[in-house]
Amino acid sequence: MSTSGMWIRDYEKNMAYQSSVQSGLFVPFTHYVYRRYDMGVIYDLTIFDQNDLSNGCTSQNVTGHIPNLFGFLPRAKYLGTQYFGLFNWTLHMWGVNETGFETAVGIMEDPTRPYALRSGKVESDEYAYHFFNSFNSSKVPAADFTVPKLCQKNTTMYGH
Repeated sequence: MSTSGMWIRDYEKNMAYQSSVQSGLFVPFTHYVYRRYDMGVIYDLTIFDQNDLSNGCTSQNVTGHIPNLFGFLPRAKYLGTQYFGLFNWTLHMWGVNETGFETAVGIMEDPTRPYALRSGKVESDEYAYHFFNSFNSSKVPAADFTVPKLCQKNTTMYGH
């Protein structure tokens, strides 16, 4: 199974958007997550068929602030290099190990350009990886965080 998508975050406005397209062994689907901390709600929308949007949207209440994807970096230590043969990348890994759970970012020469984000349990060597084909730190238009009408009308609320 493969996944492609994007993450967009605006820490000042306390909003985030994530989309991904899953394909492979299972039924392909598109998944959207609108983390609207400014509204106190996270909307989750999965679409299996673009012609049938009746499966709706789920939501849950949320408080606080969007977790900073790279908030661990001020505490990070150099972990060495890791080779990713699929991309022919040798990345310098910087991360933190907190209570057996590691979060790390992989960079090449430019420290402001991440290529990989790794997280997982150190003792079991089970990690999830997110690879960045590109990275852009410029401001994002507010329209990119607009919650779809489907979620505004037809939402199942969780977390009560």
